[in-house]
Amino acid sequence: MNTASMFESINIDQLTDVTGGFDWAQFGRATGGGAVAGAAGGAAAGAITGSAAGGVGALPGAGIGAAAGGLGGAVTSGINNIGQQFGWWN
Repeated sequence: MNTASMFESINIDQLTDVTGGFDWAQFGRATGGGAVAGAAGGAAAGAITGSAAGGVGALPGAGIGAAAGGLGGAVTSGINNIGQQFGWWN
């Protein structure tokens, strides 16, 4: 018997029932917002650093910076949101 479930078929309300009221929508918004902000900052810093003498160039530097900043922003914002929801910090 196949009990696998496609991600698209998971109901957020069911997830909330299983996880005891954890607000997954709020977590998603925080993670997405952190990714966008981190990517923007990373792209700017990467472009500046990449265009410096001996660097990879502004465009590749921006791409690398955006990827790293987006990932870092998503992880940081997600962890912060979890801590706030569980009352570990404000």
